[in-house]
Amino acid sequence: MFGRIKSGCFVLVLAILLIVALGTEAQLNFSTGWGKRVPNPQTGNGGSAMCSSQGKPSVNQLLAIYNLLQNEAQKLLDCQKFTK
Repeated sequence: MFGRIKSGCFVLVLAILLIVALGTEAQLNFSTGWGKRVPNPQTGNGGSAMCSSQGKPSVNQLLAIYNLLQNEAQKLLDCQKFTK
């Protein structure tokens, strides 16, 4: 009786491991230059610099984000009122 339970548990654990192993995918790549900083021509050192293609956000974009934050904050306050 105990042999049948032990073999049943073994088969179950083996099936779970097979499902996990077959459903998992990974790729690891290591290159010789991994983790090394390359000198940046804009700064002259290994640090990063702001790209010249990155512009400042417009006032309309900032106002849209501000209004979105205000609306979400109001929703949170409304939820807190209803839970009290």
